[in-house]
Amino acid sequence: MGVPTFYRYVHDRWPRCLSDCAEPFDALYLDFNGLVHNATHPQDRPAPATRAAMMLEIFRLVDRLVAVARPRRLLYIAVDGVAPRAKMDQQRSRRFLTAEERRVAAVPVSEEAAAAAEAAEPGSGGAACSFDHNAITPGSAFMADLRHSLRYYCASRAASSPAWRRLEVVLSDSAVAGEGEHKIMDFIRQQRRQPGYAPDTSHCIYGLDADLVMLSLATHELRVHLLREWV
Repeated sequence: MGVPTFYRYVHDRWPRCLSDCAEPFDALYLDFNGLVHNATHPQDRPAPATRAAMMLEIFRLVDRLVAVARPRRLLYIAVDGVAPRAKMDQQRSRRFLTAEERRVAAVPVSEEAAAAAEAAEPGSGGAACSFDHNAITPGSAFMADLRHSLRYYCASRAASSPAWRRLEVVLSDSAVAGEGEHKIMDFIRQQRRQPGYAPDTSHCIYGLDADLVMLSLATHELRVHLLREWV
């Protein structure tokens, strides 16, 4: 759960606490749902037209983050699973509101366009699709496709990329309960309990929620950095 305007507040009040990513890190953690939202309905460019194009855009963004953070040991991908019961009501209300806003804002299309869209197979490479981002939720067909695509992508990169061959890659997909940021924090705490853990391990966490600041402080790790786009 984010903290509205917190990042902008920190950015404006203490600008020197933000800097470009200049050094490699031992571990890179991706709070993945924010990246999926950026890939499927970006604010600064046209959205991908097909399911296949969405997956390719997601892979492109992961490649970019790995190239920026240059992890040396670990890549941890955390996709939101089923949320705790305390948050389910809020999620349901958000999704009902989003669906209603989409219904009100829908633009009528011609019968020919509607027939073509209905005939197009979801995920095919040729036909355009109107993506409902409420599909980015555990249990949906889109998330099942994403899970299989991520497994293929990670295996492909590990086999072909020198930067990936040295990495331990952990994928916690939507079949694993819990929100992405809490999966990341639980994993870091588990690593601290392992024998031989180096206390100076450098962690880089990518995510768009401002509550990552508080969660990172709660780990008591010495070297935690948050990675996100400039705003």
